[in-house]
Amino acid sequence: MSESDKTQFRIRVYLPTGYTCTLQLYGKTTFAELRNQCWDKKSKDFGCQKSEARFRLYTTALFFNDDQNISYLVSVYPSFEGMGNCDRYSILLESPSERGDRSMREKLKIDGKKPIFWQGYLLKCSKPTGKGFWKKQYVVFQAQTLMLYASQDEFSKGKKAHKWIAMGAIVPQLDHHACKTANKKFPLVLDVPVGKGTKPGIYVLSGDTEAVRRSFVEVLSKYIFFKKCAMVLNILPTLYKNEFAAIQGIFRIAGESSKLKQYQEQIDDGAIPDFAKLITKDNIHNFTGLLKRQLRFMLSPIIPETHYEAFIDIGRQLTEDKRVEQLNFV
Repeated sequence: MSESDKTQFRIRVYLPTGYTCTLQLYGKTTFAELRNQCWDKKSKDFGCQKSEARFRLYTTALFFNDDQNISYLVSVYPSFEGMGNCDRYSILLESPSERGDRSMREKLKIDGKKPIFWQGYLLKCSKPTGKGFWKKQYVVFQAQTLMLYASQDEFSKGKKAHKWIAMGAIVPQLDHHACKTANKKFPLVLDVPVGKGTKPGIYVLSGDTEAVRRSFVEVLSKYIFFKKCAMVLNILPTLYKNEFAAIQGIFRIAGESSKLKQYQEQIDDGAIPDFAKLITKDNIHNFTGLLKRQLRFMLSPIIPETHYEAFIDIGRQLTEDKRVEQLNFV
């Protein structure tokens, strides 16, 4: 038993209805035990059957399996800090109806129990060329959705937004041709595909200042990076648990392109597959291919370029103990 397994941690759980449950839990406590504790206290706040709700980090789509424990949450949590304002070790118990922000998008209203990552005014152009009429929009980015309001007052009073954009895989572009033709100094472009927003198309936005544009782009970029890291960690535990990692050619052999596309679309929509239930020996290459895809399309590499030489040096060490020792100094 590790030291963290014997340590108590203050865990804040946000239930589907918005009720908050704060518990002191030992690191060895499993998520199955946590689920039972929450159910015993507030079963009516699940909004679904006990086994249907899934635990995930409050700020990103990193899910926890029932056999994982609080020590695992504690070990990975620091890597995902910096999105939204929330207490440390905050997790969300998400019901099926909430996945992918479906309810939020249907109602065109922000979810009061989820953190807001960014809010503020941006200018939106009436034409995709950036040479049209510009109008102020109050923009709120929460969970996986961008909401556009006519004003901050509308948002503050709880009124409906007039547009939503699914931000699962939409990367803000600063080098789009519309940025070059726009008659504003600090433009950016969101290219919204069909089905990923109230109205698909090219959204040309602009900050009043470079600082506003930069803060907006940085938050979106960090969100996408965290999400791809989360997908890697959603897949990896199942590979090790079932000893799939010992399969020859596990990362070399390609998966089915149609399946990869299907799972990637689900991820982009926010309907994250339950990998622990889906991965088998027969379909393993679909999921290792999906894992590689997350790494391949990261805006910045998961291992910073400044650390390349250090990791190459670790790989040259002859024993596992020596490699682990060296890794602690990176």
